Amino acid sequence: MSTVNTDFRCKRDGCTPEESGDCIDGLPLSDCPNRYVFEPVDEEFVNIDSSLVKSFEADGIRHHNGEALNTTEADIHLRKHGATVVAFIGYPGAGKTTTAVMLYELSKRRNLEPFGFAGSYTIRGFQERAHMALLTSGRRIPDTARTTLGTPVSFLHLRLQKTGGDNESIELLLSDRSGEDFEQCLNKPALCETFPEIIRANCHVLLIDGEKLVNSDVASKHISDIKRLVLALNQYGLLSASGLVQVVLTKYDLVNQSEHREKALQRFNLIIEEIKKRLYGTVRITEYKLAARPLCSQFNLGDGLVNLINDWFPTKQEAEYHLVIPTLTTGTPYDLLINTVRE
Repeated sequence: MSTVNTDFRCKRDGCTPEESGDCIDGLPLSDCPNRYVFEPVDEEFVNIDSSLVKSFEADGIRHHNGEALNTTEADIHLRKHGATVVAFIGYPGAGKTTTAVMLYELSKRRNLEPFGFAGSYTIRGFQERAHMALLTSGRRIPDTARTTLGTPVSFLHLRLQKTGGDNESIELLLSDRSGEDFEQCLNKPALCETFPEIIRANCHVLLIDGEKLVNSDVASKHISDIKRLVLALNQYGLLSASGLVQVVLTKYDLVNQSEHREKALQRFNLIIEEIKKRLYGTVRITEYKLAARPLCSQFNLGDGLVNLINDWFPTKQEAEYHLVIPTLTTGTPYDLLINTVRE
């Protein structure tokens, strides 16, 4: 009888930890979401049915593999656990996926104070999108894999917890949709009604590409496209449904070091004014500047991310309570005595 040896294997193509002893994403093998235990089948029992070999779904239980959630899986998660749905809106290259990935990376490294990483059901999804920014990718300049046209919207799950006394936590579902999908809305405004993350969002994050605002050749078109997209979304009442729209100037590090910085900021302010005019009285609008993955040393990784997260926490309404003690005219002597006590 042959000896059965237990070994680590990986679900990802090209990753061979059983040979190299390393993870392709640079993770410790104990933390890799794609790792599984491989047990070679004894040749003497290869043709014998065994009750020990069970499908992951044999009992109707689906074990999620760590990839990004599709719409159905996100809906199941919402009904079971609840979460704040954050819909990232923007054109190709604006930084939608990069923003989501940096939230994960920085919280995991404890560099997102006062928020810390508290878990994720989609670690594999985050790792796949972050691969081009890792040393193992072999790239000299970090980048993020683009969400291509035709790819269905997906959701990345992230649980963050505040450090400190209250330890308040938040469950997030971050949308990941191709920027080309939003470009198609310019000619077919009704298409945006088919975007589930836009309809269900607790917060809409509109990303303005700072790199385009500093470029006079493309700035006007970008501003026009943003206004048209807001008009299309507002036409169907989709932005006001969440109650919060965050207008974010991305790649602020490039804006800040550009000789056209002031002009770019003026253009950004014009966009803010236009959006406030369109959505006046229907939604709360906040504005931020973000350098998610800066290319200069003047900014830290994720500058501006904490401001976005603070808005995602539910607003606490402080109620005032007033103690009213009615004056008794009848009752036992004890009741009348107690009722004489006033603040």
